[in-house]
Amino acid sequence: MELNAIQKAVAENIDDDIVLMAGAGTGKTQVLTNRFLNILRSGEAIENILAITFTKKAAAEMKLKIKRALLDSDAPMLRERQKYISKASIYTIHGFCSELISKYPIDVGIDPEYKVIESQDSTKLLKNSIKYVLNKNIDELHGLMFETKNITTEFLESELMGVYYEIKNLGYTLEQVRENSEKTLESLKKLDFSKLIELLNEYSAGIVRRNKFKDFTEKEEYINFLNEPNIDFLEEIKNNLGTSTKQSEVIEEIKEEILKLQMHFELKNVEYINLVLKLISEVDKEYRIAKDNINVLDYDDLQEYAIKILETVKLNYKYVMVDEFQDTNHIQTKILDVLREKNKDLNLFVVGDPKQSIYSFRGGSIQTYRDYIRKMQDRGAKIFELSENYRSSKKLIESYNVLFESLMGDEYSKLNYNIDGEEKFKILESEDEIKSVADYVENLIESGISQGEIALIYRKKKNMAAMEKELVKRNIEVSNTATMFCKNREIQDIIITLKAIYSSEDIVSYLSYLKTPEAGLSEDAIFLLANEFVEYREWGEDFLNILSYTDREKFNLAVGKLENLREYSKVLSISNLVEKIILELDFYEIAYYFKGETGVKNLKQLILYAINYECTYSSNILDFVEYIEDLEIEQEPSNTAVNLITTHKSKGLEYDYVILMDSDKPYKMKNGNFLLQVGKMGIGINIEGRNSIFKINKRENELKQLEEELRIFYVACTRAKKVLVFVYNSNLEKIPDKTYKKLLFKSDFDDLEYLDFEVTNKKRRVESFISKLKSDDELSLYQKTLIRDNYYAKTRISEYYSVSQYMLFREDKDLYFKRYVLGNDVKLNLGGSIGQIDPIIKGNIIHKYAEKPKENIDLFVEDELKRYGIEYDFENVLELKELIEYYNQNSRYTLYKEWEFYLSLGNSILHGFIDEVRQTEDGIEIIDIKTGRMNKEKIDHYSLQLQIYSYAYSKITGNEVKSAKLLSLADKKEYEIDICDEVLKERIADFKKFVEEVQN
Repeated sequence: MELNAIQKAVAENIDDDIVLMAGAGTGKTQVLTNRFLNILRSGEAIENILAITFTKKAAAEMKLKIKRALLDSDAPMLRERQKYISKASIYTIHGFCSELISKYPIDVGIDPEYKVIESQDSTKLLKNSIKYVLNKNIDELHGLMFETKNITTEFLESELMGVYYEIKNLGYTLEQVRENSEKTLESLKKLDFSKLIELLNEYSAGIVRRNKFKDFTEKEEYINFLNEPNIDFLEEIKNNLGTSTKQSEVIEEIKEEILKLQMHFELKNVEYINLVLKLISEVDKEYRIAKDNINVLDYDDLQEYAIKILETVKLNYKYVMVDEFQDTNHIQTKILDVLREKNKDLNLFVVGDPKQSIYSFRGGSIQTYRDYIRKMQDRGAKIFELSENYRSSKKLIESYNVLFESLMGDEYSKLNYNIDGEEKFKILESEDEIKSVADYVENLIESGISQGEIALIYRKKKNMAAMEKELVKRNIEVSNTATMFCKNREIQDIIITLKAIYSSEDIVSYLSYLKTPEAGLSEDAIFLLANEFVEYREWGEDFLNILSYTDREKFNLAVGKLENLREYSKVLSISNLVEKIILELDFYEIAYYFKGETGVKNLKQLILYAINYECTYSSNILDFVEYIEDLEIEQEPSNTAVNLITTHKSKGLEYDYVILMDSDKPYKMKNGNFLLQVGKMGIGINIEGRNSIFKINKRENELKQLEEELRIFYVACTRAKKVLVFVYNSNLEKIPDKTYKKLLFKSDFDDLEYLDFEVTNKKRRVESFISKLKSDDELSLYQKTLIRDNYYAKTRISEYYSVSQYMLFREDKDLYFKRYVLGNDVKLNLGGSIGQIDPIIKGNIIHKYAEKPKENIDLFVEDELKRYGIEYDFENVLELKELIEYYNQNSRYTLYKEWEFYLSLGNSILHGFIDEVRQTEDGIEIIDIKTGRMNKEKIDHYSLQLQIYSYAYSKITGNEVKSAKLLSLADKKEYEIDICDEVLKERIADFKKFVEEVQN
C-alpha cells in the first residue's frame, strides 16, 4: 500500500526530530519501516540506527519487512544491505538494555554470565526478601499491628509487595518517597482553618430552606468552633453537612478541606511511616542480595545498568526511533536523554497514540509521555498526526468519533475512514449471555465467517472459562488466551503423572492419574478405589474384583505403566522423564486430537522448560512441578480459532467481528492495598482517624485509573474492522457504575442496532474442524490409532468410524457386526487382485512406498517381501516393481501423502487417510491408490470412499476439492469419480444414517 501524504512526509523527513501521533489503524508501522529504509538510502550505515519496539514480535516483524523491502529494491546498494539486516539494532527496550550490558558488563561490575530472571521467579525472590525483613523487624511491628486491628504478617507481606511495585511503577526512588513524606508531614504542623470557615459561611448563606446543616449551625458547639477552631470537631461538621443540589460543589469543597485539615492527625503516624520506609529500604537491599547470589537481573535492573553504561560509553547511533511511545516510563525517557547528551546531533523519532496508553501496571505513564513530548517540542521537534484509518469501516469510524469525542473531549482526535461499510454498533442483550453469544458466533461461522476473524474481548480473564466451555461443546475451535501454561489440559495431566510418580502416598494424584486419558477409569471405579484406600490404605486383589472387567483391565495396565515410569525416574533427568511420560502414555496423540498443533506445541514447550529448569535449579520432581505451576505464560492468539482475549492482549490486533464481553460488569480498580498507599504526598497509612494521606493517595491513583479505563475502552472498540457488538445482561434493572455500558450511555450515543437473538440449546455442531495438518517432524504421532483404540474405547466420550466400516456395513451388516462389534478376525474378500501376493499385503507395500519413495526399488521390494515372510521369486518382484514404476510415472504435483484427518459428524468422529492430495491447474485433486484391477462394481464401491474424503478435505481445510480419482496401478489408468455437491450431500447424509443405525 502506498503511503498517504502525511505518512510520506514523515517517512522522508530524516533530518528533524519528529513526534508522530498515530491513531488506531493509521499505518504507523509502515511509516517506521519506510523511515528506516530512507535513512539507509541516504547512505547511513545500518549499525547507526536504533529502533525500539514494544514487543519482540514487533521487532522481528520490522526486521522482516525491512529485509523484504531491501530485497525488492531497484538499487544494488540497498539489495546488498539486506545481508546485514541481522546487525540491525531493532529491539524491545529490555532487549536493547540487555544487549548493552552484554557488551559492557565490566563497566558496571556485572558478571558476564548473568541471566535475566523471569517475572514469576523475581516475584518469588521478592516475597522471600519481604518475609525475611518482616521476621527480622517483628518486635518493631507490634505497635502498627495493634493500631491496625491486629493484622497478620501475611497481610503485611502482601501490602509491602504492592507498595514496592507501586513505587517502581510511579517512577519514584525510595529516597524521593522519603523526601515527599517528610515534606508533607512538615507542612501539617501548622493548621489554617480560614478557608474552611469561609466555605462553611458560603454554604450557610446559600441555604434557602431549613436543612440538617442549617439546624447544626445554630448549635453552641458549632458557634464555638467558628470562634476557636479545633481539629477534633471536623468529623462532626462533615457528618452534619446534609445535602443540597444547588450547592453540591461547595459541599465537596468543604469535604476536601476537612480532609486536608485532618491530615494533621497524620503527625501521630510519623513513627509508623518511618518504619514502613525502613522496611521497604531493607526489602530492596535483601532483594538485590538475593539476585546477586544467583547472578540474575530483573527488568528494572536492565534499565538502570543500561543508563550507567550510557553515562560512560558513547555509542555511534545517529538515529533513534521509538514505537508505542505512549507506554513509556521515566527510566526509558532517561535512556533517551542520556543518548542525546552523548550525541548532540542525535535524531529522535517517537510514535505513539496517547489514547492507547493502557500499561500503567507495567510502569507506563501518560504524564511522562506528555511531559517528554512537550520537552521535544521546546527543542524544535516537529509534530505530525496520522488520522487516516485503514482498518475499520465507514460507519464504525463515524461512531468512534461521536462516542469518544463525547467521552474524551479535547484529548480525542478524529479519525477518517477509507473503507466502506454501514454496520452500526450492535447490542446483544440476553438473560443468558454465554449461550446467546455462542449462538451468535455459531451463526457467523455457519454463514461463512472464518473462526480466526472473530474475537471476544474481555476486561477480566476469569470470565473466559465459561464461554470457552460453551464454544468447545459446540465443536467451535477456540483459543482462550488467558489460559496459563500449566492450566492446559495436556500439561495438567503430565503434572498429575509426575506427582503420582514421585509419591505412591499421594492418593489424590494417584487417583487423578487413573482418570487421565491414557488410564481412563470410570467415575464409579475412582469412587470405589478412593473409599477402599481411605479405609484400608491399599487395594487388594479381592477388592479389584468388585470393579467391572473393563475398569480392572484399565487399572492393571495403568498401574503397570506407572511403576515402569517410577523406575525410569530413578535414572532419567527431569526433561528426559517428561519426554518418556509423553511417549509412553501417548500424550502427543491425545493433545493433537483435541487441540491440533497447539497441544503438541505445549508438550514440546514443557520439555524445553524442563531442560532449562534442570540447568539452573534442582532435579527434584516436585520443585519442577511447582516451577511449572508458577509460570505466568499465557496462550498466544490463534489465526484459525475464535479468540477469547483481554483488551490489553488485543492491542495491535484486528478482527472482522469483535464482541465486547463484560460490557455491563464493573471494571475493578487495581489499587488493592488496604493499609499502605504511595503518591505525591509520600506514604499514607490507613489507621482509623489518621488516614487522610492514605485516602488522598488512593483517590489520586483511582482517578488516573478511571482515565486509563476510557483509553482501554477505546482500544477494545477499535479492534473491530466490520462489526462491533456490546453484550448486556437483560436481567439488570439499572446500569452499574464503572462499566463500558455506563460510558456508552453517558456519551448519549444512540446510533445502535439491537440484535434479535433467541437462546437455543444446540447440540454439537455437525461439521467442524478437529485438527490441523500434521507437520513432517511429527509423523510419529500418526503411527498408532491411539485415539480410537486407547482413548475413546476407554472413555466412551465419542465413537470413531472409518469409511471402510461404512462401506462394509452397506454391503454386509452381518459381516460388519462380526468384525467391528464382536471383534472377530474376519477376512474380507476384496477381489480384483492379480498375482500371487495377498491384496492387503500388496496394498500395504505400495502405500508404504508412496508415503516415502526409495531410490533403490529392488532393495525396498526385497526387504518388504522378507518382512511379510513371502518367498522371493521373480514374479512377485516384477509384479510389485511394475506397480511402483507406474505409480512413479503418475505421482505429480503432490501436496500431501497419507493425509490423516479427523472430522466431527454429530456425535461421531470420522477418521481416515487420503493417499494423495495434488495441486493441479484446476485446483485440489485427491487420489485413492488401488493395486487391483477395476470394473464398474469396484469403481462404484470405491466411489463412496472418495466422495466422503472429498467432503472431509474441503470441510477441514476450507479448500474445495475440484476432482477425485481412483488410480488403478494394475489397470495403469485413472478413473474420475463424481463429487458434485448434490452427490456429496447424499453421501454424507447416508453416512450419518449408518452411524445412527449402528449407535441405536
